[in-house]
Amino acid sequence: MVGSGVSEIINEAAALMAMEITVHELAEITHGHPTVSEALMEAAADCLGKCIHLPPKEKK
Repeated sequence: MVGSGVSEIINEAAALMAMEITVHELAEITHGHPTVSEALMEAAADCLGKCIHLPPKEKK
């Protein structure tokens, strides 16, 4: 990973992995907005079809 704020994402991901957090739990964790680590929460929510910052995906 390269870019501004990457260490924030890596640190949070490492902590969540150590805690064995599920995608369902991650999607429910409140993150400050706007923050770089909020992207992890949004990615988890997107996996569950609950993302609020991306347009809905077309169903196949």
